[in-house]
Amino acid sequence: MPLWLSFVLGNPVKYSDPSGHRACDEDGCENGGTYDVPVKKLTVDDYIDRLKRWFGVNIDNSDGSWTLDKVKAVYSAVLDMTHALGGHFKDVFNGTTLKIVSGEQGTYGGWTSGMNIDFHGNVPIENVIHEFGHVFDNIFNGAPSFVLDHNTINDSKGNFVMGMNGDQYDRQSMLGYSPQCANSRTACSTEQHPRDLWTPNSGNNGSEEWADQFLNYVTGGFSNTLPGIARMDWTAGIVDALVLSNPMIGY
Repeated sequence: MPLWLSFVLGNPVKYSDPSGHRACDEDGCENGGTYDVPVKKLTVDDYIDRLKRWFGVNIDNSDGSWTLDKVKAVYSAVLDMTHALGGHFKDVFNGTTLKIVSGEQGTYGGWTSGMNIDFHGNVPIENVIHEFGHVFDNIFNGAPSFVLDHNTINDSKGNFVMGMNGDQYDRQSMLGYSPQCANSRTACSTEQHPRDLWTPNSGNNGSEEWADQFLNYVTGGFSNTLPGIARMDWTAGIVDALVLSNPMIGY
């Protein structure tokens, strides 16, 4: 699909894209800023339907646990990811299923297995994107995290940034990240699973670092420093090889 068509979901007759970031249907759009807001006040079921039809994301709401705020967060995250992946979100993530398994207020967390994501408590946009980073890794047979687990990524001056440092993995907390994410709808945490979350070194591995790399690639969270540029260039190279330049994606 040509890139210009991807932002109207491949259907320029039915949809328009006045901002360059959002497909708008017959309900129209308002607020002509970076991200337009549908005029119609959508319900939980409306969002669930659109996530399924437009993006191939299944929301398991069999127990009614998805509130409007939570499903809107998923929808916003999916729009961010669609833009970052050149319109190929559905080509990559079609069939991914999301479920809320507990509703404890004031906390949040996610657990991904294959193409299934279970959320606990709240559902922030940044955590949604982080968990989709795990799904991305699973879909491509662990290729992104494998590269991190077996290679050293340095900046342009040869300084260590991420991956293997000598004979062990050595995650550098906040190195190369901005305090806020530039392209997302909200300021967001650049590390959803840092090195020592829950237990020491629980995030000191390629899988969790990749999921946070994916988050920052989508939201613009890399800093304009040598480590940040190294992170961005490496992540963009992975996305390009697996998605944007992959002849099997989108055809």
